Amino acid sequence: MYEAANRKNVVNAMNFPLPYHQEFLKMKKLINDNVLGEIKRVEFHMYFPEWPRAWQQNNWIATREQGGFIREIGPHYLHLTSRLIGIPNLVQSFVDYPLDTTKCETGFMAKLTIGGIPVLFNGLSGIGQKEHLSFKLFGSKAVLELRNWRDLFIRTKEKDTEKVNTLEENKITLLDELVKGLEGKDAELITFEEGYQVQKVLEDLLNN
Repeated sequence: MYEAANRKNVVNAMNFPLPYHQEFLKMKKLINDNVLGEIKRVEFHMYFPEWPRAWQQNNWIATREQGGFIREIGPHYLHLTSRLIGIPNLVQSFVDYPLDTTKCETGFMAKLTIGGIPVLFNGLSGIGQKEHLSFKLFGSKAVLELRNWRDLFIRTKEKDTEKVNTLEENKITLLDELVKGLEGKDAELITFEEGYQVQKVLEDLLNN
């Protein structure tokens, strides 16, 4: 699809929603304004009491061939990372599977790198806690954390964790941006090429 769209010069977009959230726009602004300083490390952790979730039961999401939280949740945060810092390259990964060879992973740890910046991706299911997602950027001046998709926090040497106000950021939507693109205007679209790059990292992680 990526190659075909490029050959025909077709406007294309994917539904990676995080870059349209105000939290992402705020994160990008804080990075560009050097509030975090030098980025030292990126970490993403995802924990689930069960997988699939109770509301997410279907014929594929628990399977090793197509499902798992690496494929379901991982792409969004790999893409978020690529938008904020750059496309990660896999160094090494360890994926844990159950004895049933048809079932998806139960846990994993992976080290990636972006131009010398270490990136840690980690996940685990079947544990005694509520679902929790944490995406952290460790900077020399401050640490920024996005929790559970929409809650943004910052911590510095002088101040403990504070919630970041994101309401002042401009609201954009995929559909509005797609309309702009189809009209020949500059648009903020997540292209098939970006999806392809994320998929390459995912396949490396799963097959390392």
